Formats: sequence, C-alpha cells, structure tokens
Amino acid sequence: MEQLPVPVRKFTGESRVVDVNRVFDWLQRGWLLFMAEPAQWLLMTLVLIVIMLVLSLIPLLGNLLAILLTPVFVAGMLYVAQRVDDEQDPTFESMFVGFSQKPISLMILGALYTAANLLIMLVLFLIVGGAIFSGAMRGDMTGVGMAIGSVLVAFVLSIILFVPVMMAMWFAPALVFFEDASPIDAIKASFSACWKNIVPFIVYGLLMFIASIVAALPFMLGFLVLLPIIFGSMLASYKDIFASQS
Repeated sequence: MEQLPVPVRKFTGESRVVDVNRVFDWLQRGWLLFMAEPAQWLLMTLVLIVIMLVLSLIPLLGNLLAILLTPVFVAGMLYVAQRVDDEQDPTFESMFVGFSQKPISLMILGALYTAANLLIMLVLFLIVGGAIFSGAMRGDMTGVGMAIGSVLVAFVLSIILFVPVMMAMWFAPALVFFEDASPIDAIKASFSACWKNIVPFIVYGLLMFIASIVAALPFMLGFLVLLPIIFGSMLASYKDIFASQS
C-alpha cells in the first residue's frame, strides 16, 4: 500500500471522443490485466461477490447498503487494476482502499446512486402496480392485457431510466478516487464523457450483455473472470478518455 495517497492533478472534467474500435482495446487491456495476476483477481473477485451476497441477505436495508458501497468497492478494484498495470503486487488490502482514501466522497456517490435506484424502482412500481391493480379490478382479458402490457412498458422504461444512471456512474468512482473530483463534478463529467462517446459505449454495453449471458451459464462462475476484465477495461476506458487529457 506504499503507493497511497494516489497522486492527483487539478480536475477539469475534460474528456475526449474516441473511435469505436477503442472498445476492443479496453477489453483486451482488461484481459491482459487479468492474465497478469489471475490468482489474485479470482480471489479478490470471489471475496467481493461474497461480501455483496452477505450484504444483500441483511433484512430490509441489505440491498441498499450494497448499492451504497458499490462505488467504494469499484474504486478499490480499479486501484487493484492500476497496481497490476504498473507491474506492482496487487495486495489483498488494495481492494479495500476506498474505505481509507476518499471514503466520504465515494459514499456520497453511493448515496446518489442509491437514491437514483430507489426513484427508478418507485416509478416502475407505480406503473406496474397501478396497471395490475386496474387490470385486476376489471376481471377480464382486457385487464390481463393491461397487466402484461404494463410489465413490458416497465421493462423498456427501466432501460431508458437506468442507462443515464450508468452513464453518470461509469467514470465517477475513478474520477473521485484518482483525480479528487467532487461527487457532483465526477457524475457530470462521467455522463458528459459517456454521451460524447455514446457509440463506443453502446457497443461496449452490447458486448458485456452477451458476455454476461455466457458467464452466467456455468453456474455463474464465469463472472469470476468477467468482473476482473470489466474492472480492467473500466480503468482502460478512463485512461483513454480522461487521463489522456493531462
């Protein structure tokens, strides 16, 4: 952990537009970072998954707590990727660095992320719940159609609402952790960067969707490899779009 604190520069929020082909460079970099320290990555990813599962089992507040801490753990895994990228030993403690460096800012990100998720879930509940209730009150096939239609609408709407949230959060932990950006500035800069590079990120999202399906097939074990690749590609995309502006 001798690299702490992470050296920072004045954050400007500037980002650049990259070619869609860079997506494959990000993924390749993620794979190479994984292959450089596969045992460490597998162990840390397994620990992270177990932590998230345990948190989700806590009654009432477990899932919210997991969402709240997501940016903290993402920052830690990005730091692990950075250490591997610098050809340094990714010590086990590295994945928890977000709890010792900039924890308040990262948790504020988590709180905003939690609030956004709650708001989206509330909107979806009102749409689906209201339509199902209305359909049940009718007690006929029209009512059944209303219920089914509301589920489909909710699914489409969830994508429409969650995508901007993911755009706002994609680079935010890296910007807070590596560049000492404020949570609000990090969110604004992340959304702007993703919007300017919307085509590469659409391609990236589609590739990750397909990869997630494949990873889920062998009893979800594929995520032990996929998640490190995602963290590595996340670091690569951050460096490509933001760090190159220094």
